[in-house]
Amino acid sequence: LFNSMVEYVNSNYSGEIILKECAKDFHTSPQQISRLFKKYLNKSFISYVNEIRINEAKNLLRSSKDSIKEGAYKIGYNNLNHFYKNFNKQVGMTPKEYMMEKGKLEKKYLIICHLFKRM
Repeated sequence: LFNSMVEYVNSNYSGEIILKECAKDFHTSPQQISRLFKKYLNKSFISYVNEIRINEAKNLLRSSKDSIKEGAYKIGYNNLNHFYKNFNKQVGMTPKEYMMEKGKLEKKYLIICHLFKRM
């Protein structure tokens, strides 16, 4: 049951995921799902959903030309403020700061590659 729920979240994070609906779909109670997530992952169901979404947001911010707003909607956030709050909580910086940091790392990488080509 638990593995099926994790797989469901991993496959459907970009849509609306509601604990009560998940419980109905898996023929169990919201409390049972909450207990299982706490027991096996030491986090709440919604924390796990947010973690999956934010990890995907980081991937999008690194590889996509989408705006932050477009990326947030793609990964299942309908509220941009909620996305920013969860991103900052999990990553320790705003999405924009993350993109700027990513850009700095890419520039350093390009400089290093250029220097090695010259040798």
